[in-house]
Amino acid sequence: MTQELGCSTDGGLRGISQSFARRRARKLSAYREGLIEEQLPLLTLDLAQPFGGDRAFFERYRGDLRLEIGFGAGEHLLAQVVREPQTGFIGCEPYRNGVAALLAGLEKRGLEKRGLEKRGLENRGAEDSGKKAREGGEGVSSFFPNLRLFADDALLLLPALPEGCLSFLYLLFPDPWPRRRHGKRRLLRRQVLDMLARPLRTGGILRWSTDEPVLVATGLAACCAHPCFVWRARAPDDWRLPPRSWVATRYQRKAERAGRSIFYATFERR
Repeated sequence: MTQELGCSTDGGLRGISQSFARRRARKLSAYREGLIEEQLPLLTLDLAQPFGGDRAFFERYRGDLRLEIGFGAGEHLLAQVVREPQTGFIGCEPYRNGVAALLAGLEKRGLEKRGLEKRGLENRGAEDSGKKAREGGEGVSSFFPNLRLFADDALLLLPALPEGCLSFLYLLFPDPWPRRRHGKRRLLRRQVLDMLARPLRTGGILRWSTDEPVLVATGLAACCAHPCFVWRARAPDDWRLPPRSWVATRYQRKAERAGRSIFYATFERR
């Protein structure tokens, strides 16, 4: 891995608007604000430094490093990080409440993993258990060393990643921007696909999903026309049924309750 992660992103961003993701909604609890203040800095990639200030992380997981863009409340990312400790993960999400939800979920799983709640901490409640653990030097960053985060726009992160460093890229239920005039805001368009292709190694996987028919049509058209990607579908069930080891999110369950069909797309990097 010769190319360093750095802050020069002008070439990759020229002519591309930001992704327009929302940043925050309701006010966070004191507990979740504490997680943002204490744990997020320990996990954050700093684009102003080579390899995000964490060269060892990129070297350790160079065999299998995955990126999830727009992880929402983090259900899918959390499950993957816990289930595959030998795989490196980068989560990108500008929505502050979503980042806080992921950190809270990871801390809870980390406490269970270390058995801290079984040592008399459970009667304090999950929040007090987490605070106690952090005071003792344990936290999300120590529970899950295979995770790094970037709590900002993916269009800033992508040009800064080392070329060919990723084995898998998830883009699950991105904002569809269904109106035609908002087409330049969609992530599944030619210019952004160029940015996705660069850090994804040959043979790497781009997986996206949506419940919005407009995004199915425009996303498929853009991906199938891109010279760097080939659709792996061989039969209708390949896009109708979730892939193996799929983790359903709250958004997906809500869409299914509303009677909307989910489309699953898996593309391979040429």
